[in-house]
Amino acid sequence: MMRLDPDGSEREVALPFAHARSLSINDRDGSVWVLAERAMAHYDRDGTLLQQWEDVPDGRSIAVDPEQSRAWVATASTLWKFAEDGVALARLEGFSALTRMSVYSGDN
Repeated sequence: MMRLDPDGSEREVALPFAHARSLSINDRDGSVWVLAERAMAHYDRDGTLLQQWEDVPDGRSIAVDPEQSRAWVATASTLWKFAEDGVALARLEGFSALTRMSVYSGDN
């Protein structure tokens, strides 16, 4: 994964898995969530790996809610809500084919 800053500087960070499928940036703190097919990783704004998980089944897309510090992960038929520490807070099932999603935090 590579971050390009407005001044042209670059920062490259090795991922703990072979292929990333999706990433989402928390606009509030600059942290980055990266999703692979069966894994997920959370980095701080400087590229330090905060946590990684190896048991995310069939990850398709990830989106961060910066207001609530939650990460939403879409799999083929399930939508998961994770806390910042990776604890699963909710699981919504029954979708026929999730491919992508977006999070709206509301006007706070």
